[in-house]
Amino acid sequence: MAGPNQTPALSRGAAVQTARIIWAAMLLGQVAFLFVIVALWNSESFLTDPKTGRLLFLVSLVMLIGLVPLAYFIRGQIYKKNWVDRAVIPNGYLTGNIVFLALCEVVSLTGLAATLFSGEFWPAILPSVAAMLVQAVNLPNGRAMEPDQLIFNRPRP
Repeated sequence: MAGPNQTPALSRGAAVQTARIIWAAMLLGQVAFLFVIVALWNSESFLTDPKTGRLLFLVSLVMLIGLVPLAYFIRGQIYKKNWVDRAVIPNGYLTGNIVFLALCEVVSLTGLAATLFSGEFWPAILPSVAAMLVQAVNLPNGRAMEPDQLIFNRPRP
């Protein structure tokens, strides 16, 4: 039972299910934003700003290079802080994944904003695509919560 200042403990299944829902919602939000961009471009009233688009593209590239590796590092540190009995506890697993996905989403949304303002996909969309691919391949699977799946627990040959 959790105290007044503690978060209730999640089950492994609930942590994975919640992480997957958040994962899907974040990716779908980015794809929806891409459709909004195309709709805005097709409207007569939207004016692009290539100068702002180029600046945001450069910012999104720097963010891709800096934030995506940082996201992996921070997730690992959150996992490490939440290791109990040689596995990550479900609350730590969920927190680590949310932080990881949020940092990747920041990169993607910045790249999508660059795409919006530039008025064309190439090359402004590249950081967004890269960040979305990183998110896509990191579908929450719950392995970090299973002690026998962690690298340091595997038997040596």
